[in-house]
Amino acid sequence: MSIVINIRELNGFTENEAAHFRKAADVLSLAVNHPEFITRVINAPYKETLFKPKDKPRTKKTPQEIAEIITQGLERGTAADGTIDIAIRKDPTIEPNVVGITTVGVLPFRTSAWFIERSTNAGDTIQPARHMLHEWLHVAGFVHKKNNGYRPDVAYLVGGIVRDILRTMQSQKADSSISEDADLARDFDASMDHVDDD
Repeated sequence: MSIVINIRELNGFTENEAAHFRKAADVLSLAVNHPEFITRVINAPYKETLFKPKDKPRTKKTPQEIAEIITQGLERGTAADGTIDIAIRKDPTIEPNVVGITTVGVLPFRTSAWFIERSTNAGDTIQPARHMLHEWLHVAGFVHKKNNGYRPDVAYLVGGIVRDILRTMQSQKADSSISEDADLARDFDASMDHVDDD
């Protein structure tokens, strides 16, 4: 059974930006349904797996539980439906070195205008794909230690798996919609992400 990526809302996007992010969602679908994806999620070198259930203290998830949350499309508090629901609000007020801001367990998440505009103009689908899954993992309940920057955690490592799979597919010319801009990839890697606790 495949994982479905469902774009529910792209608020504030131009027509071109919305079309580009829908293409990136299709690219994300290729990554999460790749034969190696779940194995790599289970075997990733997590140093932190902090998870915030609704109205309960933070806990930690096992790699197998992380894989199950993704494959079952478990946004926090929803039933397993195998669908990763994406809703994004374009936010021009986010500072230049931040890509996204998410409140744990809540859609839509906010994505910076600079990132949406640059990825669309550059035709880069890899960075938006990894960004969407990164933020969705916060919607599912995963948080960053000290709010940001703890790179060996679930959202960063799983986003990196998406990037690596798509780069391999791009090098194999597996799908012409997979594309990456080196400058944007570098800036994305150096950027921050903010998570607000509920």
